Amino acid sequence: MAIAFKAVRGDHSSNPFWTDYAQTTTPEEAAAAVRRAEEAVVNAQEALYLVKLQAIRALSDQHRSVRDVAAILGVGKSTVARELKGHLPAAVVSTSDGDRNEIIARAIVSAWGSGFPRADAG
Repeated sequence: MAIAFKAVRGDHSSNPFWTDYAQTTTPEEAAAAVRRAEEAVVNAQEALYLVKLQAIRALSDQHRSVRDVAAILGVGKSTVARELKGHLPAAVVSTSDGDRNEIIARAIVSAWGSGFPRADAG
């Protein structure tokens, strides 16, 4: 995913999208910022994987075909089949780090939006 940038005149030193944002950084601060950003990406990827598993399970439980699930989610049929072939656990605990689990959980809740979890409508 690429971000398109537009050149704009003026002082943008407080704008995090401006490339001069961190000009006064120390090497240690720069390294720490990169590590935190990398950690955020890893957490987001973990949340995405879990949301996909939840979506696959939910649609499969609604008796949707592998082809339908793949089309709905925009993933390959082989991805859906592989996840359904393996055991889809009721819960996944990927880390013993409670803070990281909370970050991932917030990302999952955010992905599903308001109204989840909701009681079974049937």
